[in-house]
This record gives sequence, C-alpha cells and structure tokens, in this order.
Amino acid sequence: MQQKKLIRVLISLFIALLGFATMTPILSMYARDAGASVGLIGLLLGVYPLVDLVIAPVTGRISDRVGRKPVILVSLLGFIGGWLVLAIAENPLLFLCSQLLAGFGSSQITITHAYIADVTLPEKRTRGMGFFGMTFALAFIIGPPLGGLLSTYGSMYPPLAAASFAALSFIFTVIALPEPIEIKQREHVKHLGLRTGFRPVVMALIVFYFIVVFTESQINAFFAIFSEDAFSWGRREVGMTFGLIGLIGAILQGVFMGRLVRRFGRKALVRMGLGFLGCGLLLIGSSSIVGISLQMTILFSGVSSAAIGFALCLPVLSSLVSVETRPELQGKILGVLMSFSSLGRMFAPVIGGVVYQQISPAAPFWLGGILALAAVIPAHRLVYALKNPAVEG
Repeated sequence: MQQKKLIRVLISLFIALLGFATMTPILSMYARDAGASVGLIGLLLGVYPLVDLVIAPVTGRISDRVGRKPVILVSLLGFIGGWLVLAIAENPLLFLCSQLLAGFGSSQITITHAYIADVTLPEKRTRGMGFFGMTFALAFIIGPPLGGLLSTYGSMYPPLAAASFAALSFIFTVIALPEPIEIKQREHVKHLGLRTGFRPVVMALIVFYFIVVFTESQINAFFAIFSEDAFSWGRREVGMTFGLIGLIGAILQGVFMGRLVRRFGRKALVRMGLGFLGCGLLLIGSSSIVGISLQMTILFSGVSSAAIGFALCLPVLSSLVSVETRPELQGKILGVLMSFSSLGRMFAPVIGGVVYQQISPAAPFWLGGILALAAVIPAHRLVYALKNPAVEG
C-alpha cells in the first residue's frame, strides 16, 4: 500500500512539474516581453523562490495538522492561477502577480518531500528521494522542448499548457492520492530543536548545496535571454537545450549514479561535480566572445559539462547531509536544506541581473563558474571532516 502511495504522489508531482518545466527555461523571455529591463528581470525572477522560502515552513506545519493532500491541492491552485496570469501578462506588474501565485504553488514540492518521508522506511528514504530527483529530471526532458515547440504557435500557449498540466495534477490528486498517514499518528512525532545534534559539518554541506543551486540558477534565469542576445535564438532552441540538460541529468542519476558512487565515492563526486559545473559555466559565458565557427561547440560543451556537474552535486550533497544527520532530525534538516536552496534561487537572478546589465551578458555565467571552481578546494578539505564511513571515497 505504501509503495502505491509513493507512486501516486510522484505521478501527481510529475504532471505538475511538466508545466513548471515548460515555463522555467523561457520565463526571462516572458519578463522581457512584458517590458522589464534585465535588472528588473532578475528581481522578478527572484520573487518565486522568495515566496517559496517564506511559505514553505508555514505550509509544512499546516500539512502536519490538516494533512498533506489538502495542502497539495491548494498549492496546485496557485500554479494554475500563476500560469493563467502569465498568459496575459503584458506588463511587469502582471508578471509579478504570476510569480507570486506560482511561488505559492511551489509548496507542492515541499509537501511531496514530506509525503515521501511519511510513506518510506528510514533505510529506504534515500531511494525514495532518488525517485523524487528522477521525477524532476524526466519532467525537464519533456517540458522545455514542449514549451519551445508551443511558442512557435503563440506566446500564450506554453503558460496555458502549464496551467492545464497543473489542473490535470489537481484532478488526479483529488481522485487517486490518499493521505499518507493518519493525522493523529503525525501529531505524536517527537519534535527536536535544530541545535540538538546539528553538527557544523552538516551546515557546511548545506552551504555547498547553496553554492551549487546559486550557480546552476544562473543558467535557469539568464540562458534564454543570453542566447537571444548572443545568438538570436528563440524559445524553441532554448527549450531543446534545456531538454538536453534534463536528459543528461536523467541518465546520470537514473543509470550511472550508483556505479559512480561505488567507483569514486561521494566525496570525490562532490569535487568532480563542482569542477564540471564551474568549467561548464565558464564555457557558456565564453561562447559569446569566440569566433562564429567555435560558438556552438563551446556553448554545448559548456551546457553538457554544467549539466553533468549539477546532476552529480545535488543528489550526492543531499545524501551526505542525510547520512551525517541524526535520524530524528532528518525532517528539520531537510527543511533547512530546502530553505538554502530557495535562497540560492532567489539571490542568483537578482545578482546575475545586475552583472548582466552592468558588465556583460556573459557575466552571470562567469560569476557562477568562478564561484563553483573556488568551492573545489574547501570541498576537498571538508570531506575529511565527514565522520561516517559510509561516505568515504
């Protein structure tokens, strides 16, 4: 029965994520079409993760009291409303409203984390979270190319499709998704303070997670308008590129991750991932200043390298955080990890928008690349502070 619940919540998430993945790569183009400058685009794109950061703890506590399913349903209404408003957003104010609503919809992702924890045994939780990551990767294989294709018929079609996916997820959740556990059972869970057993090395791992999310978010926020300015690309080309990123992530996480962990160890994979991510971002930025004959080679080398780095770093870092955290603190530390992820996604477009406008369209990628490569050395030193022999490598 618990396995069925896990499958159903992942299906609900996947359907909604198809809409999210359809829109995310081309959001900056919609902001530009709404009349926003590059600096304002950065601020507008920071609204979604800001809302997520503020409401995630609140919706988490509410779901503990009233159940996971009602909060997921209300969150999906936020996604539906946000994408519908975006379809008619002709000015920055309407775009802002769409991001406020969609940011509220992001609670579905946080509550799905909690749902998975409810229906998986502690020894199988990493596997359950792995399915969660695979759901994201699969959505980003399909969603971005779909958004690019629909854009060729009109700018309203991608957000309308995203709203339709969210509505379909809502209907599926109403009909097929049960509550994971009885609310009374959840009320008896022991709540501990974060200071209880919260080791400094765990906080350091969370900071590295923030760095990875911050650097990768430069691609999500600015690749679309960068490719438009540098190569005169449209939404279709952007969508296909993000589909490639999703495909690389799905193959690495779904096929090779276990083998890589056994061959190199999690510690080495963190360093390798940061190196791939940093080099990839530097190549993406540099693709706009080389000769025409080399531009696409360098660009796609950079995109592929960054996708490999991101796919290596996030699951390994989250796994290390889990291994280094006491079992009774898993939920709370996961909440801290997600908060730092939101902070990374919030600061990335704000800072990236400033350097894009003031320095160069390539500057956000150079900034992210330098930061990722600079983190390799402290990451090398940090791994020797990890006490758990399960993560040696």
